[in-house]
Amino acid sequence: KTNGNIALGAINLAKSQATTPTINISKASISGFSYTLGNGPSSEQSFLVSGSDLTGSIAVNPPANYEISTQSGASFTPQSQITLNQSAGAVQETAIYVRLKAGLSVNTYNENISISSNAASSKNVSLSGSVNQLSSTQITEWNFGNDLVNFPIYSGVPVNTSINIQGLTITAGSIATNMGQIE
Repeated sequence: KTNGNIALGAINLAKSQATTPTINISKASISGFSYTLGNGPSSEQSFLVSGSDLTGSIAVNPPANYEISTQSGASFTPQSQITLNQSAGAVQETAIYVRLKAGLSVNTYNENISISSNAASSKNVSLSGSVNQLSSTQITEWNFGNDLVNFPIYSGVPVNTSINIQGLTITAGSIATNMGQIE
């Protein structure tokens, strides 16, 4: 303090940049999930998720008829939600594997995976898939060995489709003795 004045050293005032929490996805849509009735789940496909300037974790939520996992192949473990934790506001690129669930009925399944985090704009990955009817070209012969009591039941086989059971040809829609009707 000199003569009633206060001397200050150099002061730098910088305008701080506002940061916007951001979620990044590598794909906005994935199609081609499919399987034939009774043969699910579908093959897996994947996309990448990352984030920057986040204040919380990223939550990845699957729709009702799809499954998600951070593991692929034999290690695929379906999860009801995947949480990707941020560190210093960032989530590194993480692969999310997706497949159409097993056990679904014949139909088309167009649904969205939702991806969200505090204060960030949510993202969706649209999924498109189908479960297809068993076609007559897929059933040409069933070999049940000597066990005609416990053979698999398939419905939806087109009328006039021939099925060979131990050398006996039966046309779908006809009635076989002691076996009921082939549907």
